[in-house]
Amino acid sequence: MIADISGYTQFLTSSELEHANPILQSLLSAMVEQVGEPLQFWKMEGDAVQAYSTQQGFPTGETFLATCGNLYNAFATRRQNIIANTTCTCQACANVTGLDLKIIDHHGEFEEMQVGPMKDISGADVILVHRMTKTDVGSVTGIRSYALFSEAAVRAMDIEDALVPYSHPFEHFGEVSMQVYDRAKPGRASA
Repeated sequence: MIADISGYTQFLTSSELEHANPILQSLLSAMVEQVGEPLQFWKMEGDAVQAYSTQQGFPTGETFLATCGNLYNAFATRRQNIIANTTCTCQACANVTGLDLKIIDHHGEFEEMQVGPMKDISGADVILVHRMTKTDVGSVTGIRSYALFSEAAVRAMDIEDALVPYSHPFEHFGEVSMQVYDRAKPGRASA
């Protein structure tokens, strides 16, 4: 699972770094606090919090969608607090409203590895979930705040919520069928 901040590149390239970094640290910290069983924190990479599970019965769709909701609500609440509590007019503080969150999930095989003190996971499915962060879901579906699931994740978690079909070609993987969960649909918790 990758919880990825949308708008990160534009935010960093058009903002003062001395204010942008604390804002991003605060948002990422709020997200990391939501990672817990059945997920294990994996690592942070720039604008993303990454987690995985080694459990065979990794969670039901209901459990995972609740986790997605918790991640998004923590992000959105922290973003709103930053906006409400600043009087600064610098570009970083003004651009916080352009940040949003997308959650990417795939179910597949990976191997845990350790090189010196560093632990990581690897495998084709790890590459695929990273590729899934670079799609045109927003422009194709019109959905800005979403969770994107590979078909393998949908099947493994037996997600039955209303999802929007989507597919995208990835080099070395071909056309990958996915499903989009619209965070902004009525009846879904959001901050």
